[in-house]
Amino acid sequence: MNVKNHKLYKYKLYSHIMTDSFYKNISVLSKKIFKNPEVLKDRYIPDKFLFRDNERKRIMDEIMMYFYDNRLEPNDIYIYGPPSTGKTHMIKSIINEVNEFAKKYEWNIQMIYTSFKNRTYTQGLGYLAGINVKPKSGYSSDDLVRRIVDNKLRKNDLTGIVFDEIDKMRFTSTYKIDTEIDNLVGTFTKFYEMFDNVKIFSIFISNKDINKYLTHPTKSTFSPLHINFRGYTPSEIYKILEDRCKMAFNDGIIDDNALSALIQKLKTIHDLRLGLKTLFMSGKLLPILGKDKIDEEVIDKAFEEVQKNMVSDRISKLDYTNLLVVYYTALLQKENHNYPQMTEIYNIYKKNIIGKPLSFNYISNYVVPRLEGEGLLMSEVKGLGRGRGKARFLYVDEGWIDDIILFCEGKMKEGIS
Repeated sequence: MNVKNHKLYKYKLYSHIMTDSFYKNISVLSKKIFKNPEVLKDRYIPDKFLFRDNERKRIMDEIMMYFYDNRLEPNDIYIYGPPSTGKTHMIKSIINEVNEFAKKYEWNIQMIYTSFKNRTYTQGLGYLAGINVKPKSGYSSDDLVRRIVDNKLRKNDLTGIVFDEIDKMRFTSTYKIDTEIDNLVGTFTKFYEMFDNVKIFSIFISNKDINKYLTHPTKSTFSPLHINFRGYTPSEIYKILEDRCKMAFNDGIIDDNALSALIQKLKTIHDLRLGLKTLFMSGKLLPILGKDKIDEEVIDKAFEEVQKNMVSDRISKLDYTNLLVVYYTALLQKENHNYPQMTEIYNIYKKNIIGKPLSFNYISNYVVPRLEGEGLLMSEVKGLGRGRGKARFLYVDEGWIDDIILFCEGKMKEGIS
């Protein structure tokens, strides 16, 4: 974030002349604060995963058995659990370790990672095949699978393919999420039926249980090793954050009560990623706020700023349909001081969508749940009174309603990519 545009900068330091010397001072102060800020960023992969020894051992034991006896091919693995529990970071660490081990001892084995987040089934396959699949590009899923086999899998004696975030796969009105997940799992658990002399094992990673999306034929071939990444407890999150703070900040920067204050904020959501982002933001705000220690006040401001950034980022990635649903939910909620009904939002969406509108059932069963998963929208079913039945109501967090409206309007003015 550009410090010149930061609301706290304008609020606290607006009277100062924004000179180069001021920014140099910020840079100097930042070096006094941070020892290694990288350990607080999303991309950082730790050397050791606290409270995950058992999960790591089970995954490694399954894969490494092949190195002891290459007749023992690894089973498919299904890793699941709530967000921010280390699934992706751990599997990337394991991929690096296995590939380095194979290279060192000249085993013709490779592990490959791909994420299906915000990709359709064919786009995910295209990424794995090294092809940028655009709408109406003409690539079929069968064609892409053959390209993956010919270009990547046949050159290895064994290939492990990681399919991450498959529950966040993008879907269309033609191919719904349950069909897409079933196609993916079904295809890569039946390779022995489709291709000769190609040995693979698959690792599927999901925040939600995907079994409800699978058809009976797919379930018959999908018998993986199940690895459950349970959510961290508040005390475990505290210890992980404490460990990162020791690596990230210089001595004396964190006040004794700051971490406890942060844990209190995370107590209901147990989101380690949000905790790390808040600590990183706290360090960035410290020189702007003119403080020399991260205390409860700094944590409060950083937590609010991170949440706002997350909401803005999620809205910036919405397509026009999702954007309209969020925007009009927030707008009507604010104007009427009440939660709007799902039917009311759908009717407004139909009037404002460009092109042919999606069906009510599709918006209700696929768009709204996806927005709920992103934390942008909530819904509940309530009675309308005696003899009037029930209705589904949509709403956004009251504390963020003005920001959501502002971010949506900004996205509309920019245009939808």
